Amino acid sequence: MGGNIIRKLRKRWLLLPLVAALVLAAAGCGDTGPAATAKDFIQAAFENDCATLFDLSSSSSLGGQPREDAIRECEESDLRGQLFGAIGEVKLEDFETLQEDIGVGGDTAMVRARLSMKIGEAEQSVEQDFRLVMEDGKWKVDL
Repeated sequence: MGGNIIRKLRKRWLLLPLVAALVLAAAGCGDTGPAATAKDFIQAAFENDCATLFDLSSSSSLGGQPREDAIRECEESDLRGQLFGAIGEVKLEDFETLQEDIGVGGDTAMVRARLSMKIGEAEQSVEQDFRLVMEDGKWKVDL
């Protein structure tokens, strides 16, 4: 599981290198909708908070490895260093949800967000799509 999600994260982030530099502000106000879950997920990746990262990942993203093994593997792999190490200092200036669509059955969602970042002295904005699924009454990011 840990290796599986790490490979998926690396692959996903390699498609959008600047997105790998995301730093999210606090989750805010206890919101549990798809957009809040996407923000929490990226923040966990940036902070190398493997437990939260796995808790916010869909079961299909995890590949069936026991949670404890996956978390240990993630922590040992220094996910934050792998995703963000070469970028340098990054600060999220703004996270704007552009669109949040919940599927007809209420068990899938797509979130499009604009992330405005400061990378060193440069400013950059990127848009990122997040697929989410409802599992056990909670939104999970589906890689």
